[in-house]
Amino acid sequence: MGGSGSGRLYGGGLTVEDCLTLDVNKLIRDGIVNAGAHSGTLTWAKCATRETVGSMGYEVHVDGPHIVRLRFYWGQPHFDETVWLETTWPYFGGVRWWFTCPRCAGRAAKLHLPPGEKRFLCRRCWGLSYESQRESPMFRALTQAQKIRLRLGGSTDTTAPFPGRPKGMHRRTYQRLRDQGERYERASWSLAESRYGVPLGCI
Repeated sequence: MGGSGSGRLYGGGLTVEDCLTLDVNKLIRDGIVNAGAHSGTLTWAKCATRETVGSMGYEVHVDGPHIVRLRFYWGQPHFDETVWLETTWPYFGGVRWWFTCPRCAGRAAKLHLPPGEKRFLCRRCWGLSYESQRESPMFRALTQAQKIRLRLGGSTDTTAPFPGRPKGMHRRTYQRLRDQGERYERASWSLAESRYGVPLGCI
């Protein structure tokens, strides 16, 4: 692993999904950033089981209009990090908040803490990729098709009939999702036939 100033630290060995992630937009939605000076605890949990996988304390310090710093502290031994926030003003109006990465000082909507590490840094500094970037085009298309089937209440079996329209879903929304899902399925089948000589559902 590289030291301070040595560029990317992991070189793609880990993915974003391996890390604990701070999302500035979620902090805003949860009222943590824009609620004035206060303190509390953040927790991370597995979506499927709700099992807690990480937690840390935080303090919010407001030093002026749109000038906010967050102090995070966690772990044994004790780790402590201060992260500054900055704002930009999009052309369409409003204010957009960003973390200032403690390492490179670049703007980032998310900061990540890999297993065993001590700092929340941006994805670029840690050299993180996404799990989907490691998938081949064939499996990437299959994954997207399966996500759409699950969203519509079906299973991940792309050889099964396509799920019907869920109750309460607008017909246009359903048709758009069905068109996307079927495009992904055709792409995955075509790539599977090129690679294996058989449709993906028959492997």
